[in-house]
Amino acid sequence: MSVQLERVGDIVRFLYRVVGSGVRFSPFSNGSRRDELWKTTCFEFFIGPAGQPSYFEINMATSGDWNVYAFDDYRAGMKPVAGVRKSPLKAVRATGDGLELEGEFRLSEFPLLGPVVLGATAVVEYLDGSKDYWALAHNGEKPDFHIHSSFIASIEG
Repeated sequence: MSVQLERVGDIVRFLYRVVGSGVRFSPFSNGSRRDELWKTTCFEFFIGPAGQPSYFEINMATSGDWNVYAFDDYRAGMKPVAGVRKSPLKAVRATGDGLELEGEFRLSEFPLLGPVVLGATAVVEYLDGSKDYWALAHNGEKPDFHIHSSFIASIEG
């Protein structure tokens, strides 16, 4: 599992790569806003201002379904972000050895001031029902994508 990030001005482009077989995923379509996408294969970003407890969570399913939430603090004050009106996910492709997800989002859609940190994560469900939890960093005793110290990618322009 890997993710590539590129920031060009206000836009953050990404490419997730999953290597391996047996990943449960839905065919890609236009998708819509949905809750609880993390219950199966789901790719996520956690974005927050460095040194502040608030953050945003972007969820994307291989089906094209998506959602964006704002948090006031660690798992507190969760609410959908109405200002984001379309999925950041642009394409999902089966490859010879796995799966790729490609897309982009605009930082201006999020009220962020100062330096920004990002956590890239994924829940990968397999056909047998087992799951893997991947992140750039897991800074807790068990995988917990909401731990702000795990947002280790700097996306300064």
